[in-house]
Amino acid sequence: MTARARGSRKPRNTAVDPQHLLSTIHHPAGVAARKEARFTPPVATLNRWVERIQQHPGLPPGAAATIPWFDPRGGGDQAKVLFLMQDPSKVATGTGFISPDNDDITARNGTVACDTAGLRRQDRVHWNIFPWWVNVRQKGEPVDSSRPPQSHSEAMPLAKELLGELLLTQLPALQVVVLLGGQAQSGWDRYLKQGGRVPAGLLTEPLRCPSCSGMAWNTRNKQTGIKNSQLTIDALAEAARLVRA
Repeated sequence: MTARARGSRKPRNTAVDPQHLLSTIHHPAGVAARKEARFTPPVATLNRWVERIQQHPGLPPGAAATIPWFDPRGGGDQAKVLFLMQDPSKVATGTGFISPDNDDITARNGTVACDTAGLRRQDRVHWNIFPWWVNVRQKGEPVDSSRPPQSHSEAMPLAKELLGELLLTQLPALQVVVLLGGQAQSGWDRYLKQGGRVPAGLLTEPLRCPSCSGMAWNTRNKQTGIKNSQLTIDALAEAARLVRA
């Protein structure tokens, strides 16, 4: 595919204002501006933490480059709601940010869900159980041929350490955790099983809902027949209710 053909693709995230779209194709200046702001409030301390974990000696080779920054347009260290997914996407690795402004379907659906649920951007921050893109094997081969493969089980000890740091030291206003998707939920369960701690200030057990990926978003729950998109919106509406109360 030529550079011109890549550039002609329409944005996937149509739910975000084009001036805020994070896209190396459609709005590279916006990506550069966001990077300029990554060490300003409300994400300054969080991104200094990211800077430190990118240098962690326990990371597998090549993993540091896949750890994204926190989004300056989010709630940062004053967020009351933490969204946890599994690990960074290729899009987040490309723009350098984990953000609902990224140009992909998952980010679009997440923005729609939050807007519908009334969960404000400044009340939430987005992150992953595994801060780096875990290079799992698919059909026997690592997803990224430039890095050594690693299973989620192998990655969990370091992920547990880093998730504990985030929960206990980096988010002082945290009240609600939302686990988006089965893989994030199983990762959280492994975290607890291995002795992971949670902040005393949480108002409830983590809220669990389907991920916002295109496939999950349009699927119906087998038991209830309710669309996954509605289940996600309902969970986020509950998060919004809790932090407002």
